Amino acid sequence: MTIQAEPFHPSSYEYGAISKQDAVQQQTTTAKTHSGSNDNEVFAPYVRIGLIYATVLIFGLICLLVSAIAASTSSTSSSNQTTSNNPIKVPLSTPPSSKVLATLNMPQQGPLMDLIHIIDDETSTKILSEISTVELDVPGCEIRILLVNNIKGKLWSSPKQFATALFNMWELGSKETNNGVLILFLLDRRRIEVEVGVRLNVYMDQSWTENMLNSVAVPNFKNGDYGSGILNIVDSVADRLREIEDGMKATTPRQDDDDSDSVPFYCSLVLMLCLLGCGIYNDSKYP
Repeated sequence: MTIQAEPFHPSSYEYGAISKQDAVQQQTTTAKTHSGSNDNEVFAPYVRIGLIYATVLIFGLICLLVSAIAASTSSTSSSNQTTSNNPIKVPLSTPPSSKVLATLNMPQQGPLMDLIHIIDDETSTKILSEISTVELDVPGCEIRILLVNNIKGKLWSSPKQFATALFNMWELGSKETNNGVLILFLLDRRRIEVEVGVRLNVYMDQSWTENMLNSVAVPNFKNGDYGSGILNIVDSVADRLREIEDGMKATTPRQDDDDSDSVPFYCSLVLMLCLLGCGIYNDSKYP
């Protein structure tokens, strides 16, 4: 009986005696290992891309969150600044919370100085428009309005005295026309003064002023509508100034008429001097 020996494979038995079954199993394991490593190499780029996208997404969310917080903070500070820059006007029927006192050295701040905020914006615009119009219609005219609570100090015996002093201090009206007007309103004293230049004293005296105030302003003041009362005063004063200006233009003689009237007078004077000279000459010649 002949027994055939197994062929010798140096590569399989190089490191010891390994059976054929173990060799096949080792080859299979090695193949699976290489297959797994190849799969990992295939999916590795996708994993890295996913991590990059996730990082970018998280960073974007953080940026959006920071932007939202910054915008909210900016909006809050902006609203606070707007509130502080826009003071709330006191209602007409409610006196102002702080007292504003007039002084002789207070500077002019425009035609309408409503320092106690009792006139609304719409009425203020109408008052300023009327003042601007009449100052264009009447040369040299200036109208100033001051609204305060009271007069500072006990130096002044009456609001009239203070109004006269303030009028002179502000030098209202030009020196040629002297037709300025000052309207002083004292809320705490329930008093209003209308001070005018010397040229207007005859046309806007105490009687005319009192009748005008009682007619167009006092009813509004009693109802707490100070803006309408002041507007009515300005309208009445403006109309009066226009009437005065038109009347003076109508009664002022023209320069040509003055010259024409003066010619006969000068001719008569020259003729009388000539005759008188001739008479004196004749008397001296013929005694």
